[in-house]
Amino acid sequence: MKSDTAIYNRSKDVSSSTGRYLAEKLKPEPWYKDVVPNFRQLSKEELNPEFDNGNAFTSVCINTAIYLPWLVSQCLQKGVAFKRANLKHISEASKIHHSGQKAHLIVNCTGLSALKLGGVEDKNMMPIRGQTVLVRNEANVMCSSSGTDDGEEEITYLMQRAAGGGTLLGGSYQRGNWDSQLDPNLAVRIMKRCVELCPALTGGKGIEHLDIIRQGVGLRPYRNGGTRIEKEKIDGVWTVHNYGHGGFGYQSSYGCSQKAARLVHEALESRPKLIQMDQELEIERIPTPDLANTTKLIELWQFANDVFNESLRQRPDLGFNEGKRFEQPQDFLEEMGANAITFIQYGRKPQAPDGKAEIIATAGCKPWHIALKLEERVERMREERQAKERESVQDQGRSDQGFYTKEHEDQLLEQLEKVGPMDHSDGQDDVPRWEVMTVCVHPDWQKQGLAEKLLDTVRKEVSSQVKAQGKGPRFKLMVRTMKEINEKYWLNKGFNPVGEKFFEPGLFGSPTGFHITDFSRDHRTDQE
Repeated sequence: MKSDTAIYNRSKDVSSSTGRYLAEKLKPEPWYKDVVPNFRQLSKEELNPEFDNGNAFTSVCINTAIYLPWLVSQCLQKGVAFKRANLKHISEASKIHHSGQKAHLIVNCTGLSALKLGGVEDKNMMPIRGQTVLVRNEANVMCSSSGTDDGEEEITYLMQRAAGGGTLLGGSYQRGNWDSQLDPNLAVRIMKRCVELCPALTGGKGIEHLDIIRQGVGLRPYRNGGTRIEKEKIDGVWTVHNYGHGGFGYQSSYGCSQKAARLVHEALESRPKLIQMDQELEIERIPTPDLANTTKLIELWQFANDVFNESLRQRPDLGFNEGKRFEQPQDFLEEMGANAITFIQYGRKPQAPDGKAEIIATAGCKPWHIALKLEERVERMREERQAKERESVQDQGRSDQGFYTKEHEDQLLEQLEKVGPMDHSDGQDDVPRWEVMTVCVHPDWQKQGLAEKLLDTVRKEVSSQVKAQGKGPRFKLMVRTMKEINEKYWLNKGFNPVGEKFFEPGLFGSPTGFHITDFSRDHRTDQE
């Protein structure tokens, strides 16, 4: 919820306990002046005599009673399993993974518990006690002051929560205080200060006109030296720390979690590979007709979905929904097309009792001019939808959750009518074009050269096909992909963008929108 916000400062608070904590706010021009909307200095006429300066701006206030359950629901939707446990040592967390197997990595967000948790025992952690009063009264403003004459460990602030969540009155800033019990005298002082600072809270009347919902005490997880966001190995298990946020956990949560996520990916990329390459197995070549109605199709479908979701997890800033990229195995088959050829590279887990090899990488190719491109696929979707409507048959081919839902189909159809087809007019219509498709590599094998090996296999296959058709020597390999996720990769492989369309925010859950880009690279049949 957007809210008008005012900060009132007293020069004498600079050396106080709260003044040191709020040092940036005491400055006439704080660092956030160029970040928040509508920042301005308060005039002398807008300040009570006790304040020396102040500023106002537009800020945001959330209702944590709604926000936290929403976060939990988002995690559940993405398949997160929640478990409760008492741990004496951080390494014990790796043994309670819901799969029953030992976890590859631990993210430590234990807050104040990091002070005493074995394996961490961070002596820089300490509590900063805060006491609040939640009331039903609303003033439609957020405000705070730099200090109070009631004591240097007491502060004044009030925050109106969104969606009828009441107004939170505070507070205190008591370093090293572990007391979880309410102090009734402090509660009275808090209410008096808030009413004096914002008389509109009670219509100019006293604290007896405050409608109290409840009172609370919280211990801020403060850390001397600042928030700890770093990775280390503890008892052989990678651990990413993300704790010590003090009283600004909500404000800093997005930035801190993004940094922690980058450390998670760095740690997982550096860990020993769980799969060993099977040098005896060649890359398998399978035409699409040979895939239909086979267990191998099921394996490929699951593999492609898993790798696709991993690529989304590596870019949480894009906000895409996770889910099945291909809802059914048949969708994967249709995406490839009847004239496609799929290549599969296998690997073997040493601990596998039956020594069974499994898919660790795959790629495919097909003639571009008969490829089921995005516009054509959506048109087929439209025809199938209309046919089912005529037959009054409920569409059960798509789920209502995940990446590719019925709602997203409708959105995609609508947006494609706006953007139209891509134009690849380059005066080279006689040059054979083949599409490179579904380049997927198991996360444990990325950056090991497998994608390059498969791309080279695709190039040789296409070169052979072009020769057999009596064409060439020039031909083009084409790729259609999501720019925001894959552009850098294909540019590094020597591909150049030849067409692009922007899709508006909301499609596939993206809050920013995204681009679908076609890339092309020239090859020759006489250059092996």
